[in-house]
Amino acid sequence: FFERKAMLREIFTLLNNGSNVELVGPRKIGKSSLLKAIERTALDLLTVQREPIYIDFNWVNGEDDFYEALCHFLKIENCQGGGFAFKRALEARKPVLLLLDEIEKMNWEGFTKQILSFLRGLAEGRDAPLKLVMAASNSLDILFPDNHDGIMTSPIFNVFQLKLYQYFHNIK
Repeated sequence: FFERKAMLREIFTLLNNGSNVELVGPRKIGKSSLLKAIERTALDLLTVQREPIYIDFNWVNGEDDFYEALCHFLKIENCQGGGFAFKRALEARKPVLLLLDEIEKMNWEGFTKQILSFLRGLAEGRDAPLKLVMAASNSLDILFPDNHDGIMTSPIFNVFQLKLYQYFHNIK
């Protein structure tokens, strides 16, 4: 992991201002390493203390598996499908910074858009119990577009600050 202090500062500025962040860039340029650096430094650099939790979607096989992993890392009772019981359990503990890697895999079979609505509901607002940093090779607007019939917008529309990185090695 090369020096990326300016990049980390920029991301933590967005998080400290209450934003969620999406990291977008080509494969194999260091998005996972950047997420791990955020995980390591979160306790020192966040103004609102949040427990950093990293989930790599390479190891998640569908929505049920995601909820199981999330509950495991949060150390709360199994929360299949999210919902009010999960929200209540999350609000009863320290706020969370959820770092999701390879998020484009949420487009695979086994995932629904309800999971995005669930995450959005938990991550909206400055004092939300959950803040998100999602990494992907394509923008979330491309991965999870609006419904084309005009009835429904994407569950994550207007929730993230986009940080597009083409070549991390040029950023110091």
